[in-house]
Amino acid sequence: MTTYSKVASQLNKELHAFVRDTEDLLEATRDLAGDQIDEIRSRANKSLKSLRKGLRDLPGEITDQLEDVGEAAGKAIRRKPLQWVGIAAGIGLVVGILAMSRSRD
Repeated sequence: MTTYSKVASQLNKELHAFVRDTEDLLEATRDLAGDQIDEIRSRANKSLKSLRKGLRDLPGEITDQLEDVGEAAGKAIRRKPLQWVGIAAGIGLVVGILAMSRSRD
């Protein structure tokens, strides 16, 4: 599992736990009366519905965005491959110089 997958999985678990906790809180306060409580409960319910929908749609959206980025990068590299080889070599050189200077310290 990649680092991204681990982070996404943990975030997903935490968001689902937050939803459950908020639902429990709303249930525990359902007997309380008052206009302010009703307004807060209504807003919380709307937010929960929106969050649940977002949690269902999130994996597909992320995958679509990553595919778009990958396609764009692939097209740019195919158009000017030598330029990208030079860019990669330059980045490698800078990283190597930085690593060498840190190892001397």
